[in-house]
Parts: sequence; structure tokens; C-alpha cells
Amino acid sequence: MGETYDPGVEADRLGARVIEWAAPLRPGENGLYLDDFRLIILRPKLEPIAQRSVLAHEVEHARSHDRPTRLTKPRMERLADERAAARLIDDDRLDDLMRTYPSCAARWAVDLQVSPHLLTVHLDATGRMIPDLTDDAIGA
Repeated sequence: MGETYDPGVEADRLGARVIEWAAPLRPGENGLYLDDFRLIILRPKLEPIAQRSVLAHEVEHARSHDRPTRLTKPRMERLADERAAARLIDDDRLDDLMRTYPSCAARWAVDLQVSPHLLTVHLDATGRMIPDLTDDAIGA
């Protein structure tokens, strides 16, 4: 899907309200979906790429009406990541970037407007090479 996919529009279409509110989020957690309330909570002041990626992930929980338990949470999180990445990333554009900038994965993420995490998930899910996207590897 790629650039034409807007997770905010999709949240509206699904009837999920989106708010920014840090209080219910654990440290390191940037988003949360509450199915009982059809509510997506995002950490305030996320950078635009992070916000787009987190919102797309939470929209996938809304689409599936996820209600995780201790046993199902890891699988639900992985599926939400894979589905969000597939909607956000245009595979033809990714292939072009991989050919043009073969050793600059950070550029792929920025150009595709997705988080390094979702890019890595997508590369893994589609059987592509997974580069090192740590801050040290990209010179951040």
C-alpha cells in the first residue's frame, strides 16, 4: 500500500477514536488500543514517522478487535506489526531503495516514512535481508 495509506483515516473508518494521552502508557510504550472503548491512545509529541507507525500498528489491533491476554499478546503484537508494515510500505519503492542505497537502511525507513522497527519486521516477513538498524549502525 505505502504512501496512500493513512492510518488516521483508517482509524476513523473503523470507528476508533484516537487521542494523545501518556498516563495509561507504560515506560517505553508509545500506543495502546482499548477495544471496549474503540479507543487508540498515543504518546503525546511523537515524531511524525513514529506517530504514523504506532498509529498504523494500533489500527491493526482495532481492525482485529484485539483483546490480548498474557498468552496471546506476543502473537497479536507481531501480527499488528506485520500488517501495519504491509499497509505502510510500498514494496516496489522499497526494492528501488534497496537497489539504489544498498547499505543505507536508515534512509529506506525515512524515505518510506516508517519506523526502523516496522521496516525490520517487514523485511523479515517478506524474506528480505535484515540490515542492522541500531543507532550505532546508522550513525545516530
